[in-house]
Amino acid sequence: MGNRITPASKCVIVDDEEPAHKSLIQLIRQFSWLEYSASCYSVIEAVDVIKKLNPEIVFLDIQMPEINGLELIGLLPMPRPHLIITSGHTEYALQGFDFAVTDYLVKPITAARFLQAVQKTRNEPSQLITLTPSQNPEEQGYTWVKTGSKMLQIQLNDIFAIEAMGDYIKIYYKDGMIVKYGTIRDFLEELPAEQFIRIHRSYIVNRYAIKSIDGNSVLMANDKEYRISSRGSRETIIRQLTKPKK
Repeated sequence: MGNRITPASKCVIVDDEEPAHKSLIQLIRQFSWLEYSASCYSVIEAVDVIKKLNPEIVFLDIQMPEINGLELIGLLPMPRPHLIITSGHTEYALQGFDFAVTDYLVKPITAARFLQAVQKTRNEPSQLITLTPSQNPEEQGYTWVKTGSKMLQIQLNDIFAIEAMGDYIKIYYKDGMIVKYGTIRDFLEELPAEQFIRIHRSYIVNRYAIKSIDGNSVLMANDKEYRISSRGSRETIIRQLTKPKK
């Protein structure tokens, strides 16, 4: 049998600054398994280009006119490509590990750091996990989330966790992830306290979607891991997470 040839991963760059495009194109072309496909200079342009080209990787700046890069995440249909944030702002870098993206690169980007990021797209394929609802859809409750011009209804039992990221929150659910404008505190007020527990200033988890608790780490059914806050009472939080279901 002949050797199986894996197609190169198509890459799209979304940034409003031309030097950033030139730098990333140069880096992409150093690797035979990456293919530069298109440059976009706004989120509005990127939505159409990504839908048309269906790239495997999108390099995404945050600060752009009209609509910022974070809002693009919620506008993309599922399944989404690997998103690698590229930003020159260190204040966003501090929040980078909370973003639902493959990696976060701070400009100027070195070849070594670029390679480290794109390697993750080979080692971390995106997976969609489906939870089995514990109740009928009519009984389990739901929440509405606005994304772009669309309102999306999400069943509460389909939600794994919610993460804070500044003025936005990320909602992880059975079909992937969606970004919503607002605070984690306000969103928590919309959720049933019996089911959703705030374990950290930045994390809320659905206790019915927990796989395991190991020390201060909570592993969810979508294999994402969250840390229980060291500031609060760990014992109190764990009692909330593990108490019998009513």
